[in-house]
Amino acid sequence: MEFLCISSVPWESLRQRHQKLMWQLSQEHRVLYVEPPALLEQMAFRAWHRRALLRALHGTRRVHGRLHLFTPWAPSLSSGPTLKDFSRASVRRHIERASEQIGLARPVIWTYFWAGLYLETIPDGPLVYDCVDEISLHLRFAGRRTRVGAEQREIALAKKADWVFATSRALLERMRRLNPNSYLLPNAVDADQFLPAFEGKLPCPRDLQGLPPPIVGFVGSLGPFPDYQLLADTAKLLPHFSFAIVGPGAEGTDISPLMSVPNIRILGEKPHSEIPAYMQQFSVCLIPYLVNDMTRGVMSLKLFEYLAAGKPVVATPLPENEPFSYAIALAEGPRDFADAIVKAISEDSAQKRLARLQIARENTWEQRCLSIIEILSR
Repeated sequence: MEFLCISSVPWESLRQRHQKLMWQLSQEHRVLYVEPPALLEQMAFRAWHRRALLRALHGTRRVHGRLHLFTPWAPSLSSGPTLKDFSRASVRRHIERASEQIGLARPVIWTYFWAGLYLETIPDGPLVYDCVDEISLHLRFAGRRTRVGAEQREIALAKKADWVFATSRALLERMRRLNPNSYLLPNAVDADQFLPAFEGKLPCPRDLQGLPPPIVGFVGSLGPFPDYQLLADTAKLLPHFSFAIVGPGAEGTDISPLMSVPNIRILGEKPHSEIPAYMQQFSVCLIPYLVNDMTRGVMSLKLFEYLAAGKPVVATPLPENEPFSYAIALAEGPRDFADAIVKAISEDSAQKRLARLQIARENTWEQRCLSIIEILSR
């Protein structure tokens, strides 16, 4: 089986489900990972598009034996009907040529939805839509006209797909109303990557050295999902604890509640290979997401990674966290969050760490990919 993935995130960005699934699939199957297109209209304003155009000019690039990357380019995907139609057709031609270049015959088209995705840009072939977000509620579609257009395009994509996968039960419920051939495919973990952290074999990162223990950690994008006021207020209630925030910032996100709290250290984005070393130093790991319509379909990628490192987890009661309430602490509000953190540290044990690792080992990307192949082969 072969896969052509039309992704909503660049390969070198923060590691998400997109890259992890395709990497795992490429262990047994050929994969072409297509990054979002470089847009000429954005080159004067965004350095990412300038870098992406350079990648586009190099054609396909091999990551390893079965995995290739490709970056298409276009003048614009949205402005003016003539230019818009030309650009969308151009992106499709670029993708088709890249697919032919590496010898893909009839790959499964695995696609994600994003602001620049249009059905016209997707090549013909067996089609999978991997639904990972409540698209219509995302901040980038906040304007009514933009939101309605996004909803309509996602509905058309879901209906056209031969298969739909969804990361959460809420998303699955919505997708099944559009396409009966929809399946739950939760996020997962490469448990072996975090085994050195579980065993305590990694050196302490330099920017954590000197922080007074215990260290409470959050790893993830500083986007619209975390509750920054909850984090700030919890840290104020535990002034002798250190709070370490690891992850890239997101444009338009207000993290100002964190900036004035003295025991919060914002460390920025780190290479994915270094994340286990940070987790090893954390006494407790957090999933402090807002609980609202936007997050009800969210399953945090970090849950199983925290568990693979053997760490206690304190999280807000998102629907996708609740099935793991036997292994993680669910809390609402700063006082409950602070109490749960203190309790998690005091009650931690070798037995509980092993139980967390076992949960991670039951939820690996390898297992998810076996499920994918089984479903697509029916």
